Amino acid sequence: MGWSGATFTLLHDFSAFRDANPGAEYIDADDVDEQFTDIKGGLEALLLRDGSNSPSGSINWNGQLITNLGAPTASAHAARRQDVNKAIGPAMGGLTEYTIASGAVTPAGQAQLTIDTESDAASDDLVTITATNYTSDQIVMLRANNAARSVVVKHGSGNVNTAWNDDVTLDTLEKWVMLRYDGTDWHEVLRSPDLPTLPMREHVVGLVLSNDTDTDHDVNITAGFCVDTTGVDVLHLTSEITKQIDTTWAEGDDQGGLDTGTVAADTLYAVWLVMRSDTRVVDVLFSTSFTKAGLTLPTNYDRAQLIGAVTTDSSSNILAFKHAGIVFSYTADTPINFITDSTITDSAWETGTTLTPPNCIGHFQVAINNTSHNSTGQYLFFARGDTTSPDTSVAADQIAGMLLSGGGNILRVFGVLNFQVDGSSQVQYRMLEGAGTTTFYLNAYGFEMVTRGMGT
Repeated sequence: MGWSGATFTLLHDFSAFRDANPGAEYIDADDVDEQFTDIKGGLEALLLRDGSNSPSGSINWNGQLITNLGAPTASAHAARRQDVNKAIGPAMGGLTEYTIASGAVTPAGQAQLTIDTESDAASDDLVTITATNYTSDQIVMLRANNAARSVVVKHGSGNVNTAWNDDVTLDTLEKWVMLRYDGTDWHEVLRSPDLPTLPMREHVVGLVLSNDTDTDHDVNITAGFCVDTTGVDVLHLTSEITKQIDTTWAEGDDQGGLDTGTVAADTLYAVWLVMRSDTRVVDVLFSTSFTKAGLTLPTNYDRAQLIGAVTTDSSSNILAFKHAGIVFSYTADTPINFITDSTITDSAWETGTTLTPPNCIGHFQVAINNTSHNSTGQYLFFARGDTTSPDTSVAADQIAGMLLSGGGNILRVFGVLNFQVDGSSQVQYRMLEGAGTTTFYLNAYGFEMVTRGMGT
């Protein structure tokens, strides 16, 4: 039963022996042994399907396919095409064209796709990328097949979710979008060349605040984006939104914005950009808390960043303001009074609370009234915002000061100072009062919110 290179051959033909020797009663035992020994050798040369032996040389498959391979689990295992695509990603293979049919394409597992519109329409929506031929964590890159025909990758309409909750228009051959499959949906990894640079931890783009039509209760926030408090997720408000501080929060434009309770008088409110990481829906929230841990976040919202602050007056109405960058300025004709102190203890540090965001810089007007002062000098000092126990002998602990008078009566003295409040929005001040009774006023024109985009 020798192997001839393509078939097995018999060493002995016992049927032919019987026919040629009709009277013979026995077959030669040596011939039988030789035949079975040869069969044994042939069988031992076979590759068994139960995996109990292995080839001793290279196997020529003669151009045939090996099908139905299992997924590799070790580096020495054979890989299927889909496994290679998954491992190598977009660098794998050339471009493969697919044409949209009723909003969908069904790629065969390639990593780089060009998409054409149905019936060569000038524009077409790509809603669904059927993932039959892909496995979880595979990546594809898409671009338009023809610069004259725009492909609009739709967010949230089918099984595609973009990072910015917006539709991605591929209208040149240089624009790409990269998507990762999670086993159910496709999620954007990046796009080019129009995707804004990922903002730094403290960087905020857009998101400008202003009083809206109902100036007493509504705040408008323009479109923009920033990084969340963890520094790992981008919150993108794709269009302007108006929120109402006098109504409990509800999702969407022209809806309530307060996280809990009812709006209070003479209160500072933080303005937070918030997002659901599962759906990428972005909204805005008002809260008295300036830390994420203190927020009462809406159900399923788990990302947040501090983007501003507003202040209410004695009627629980929002003070009119203007916002540019990190500067929030009150627009009233007179400054807002925070502290009025007529019980000054001479030379002692005293504490007063402002409505300036914690650890931010207040734009203050200082006023002093003492109609009976007649000493040779009267001084006012403010402590550095992060100083818990100011030392009058340490110059660095006293970051602002005013010489109010060198002598004579003081009817009223005004001055303007900008300095940082502490983490409780408080200031520390001391005064060399001299004779008479002094009333100290601390008023505000606005503040610089140095913590905008840097919430914790």
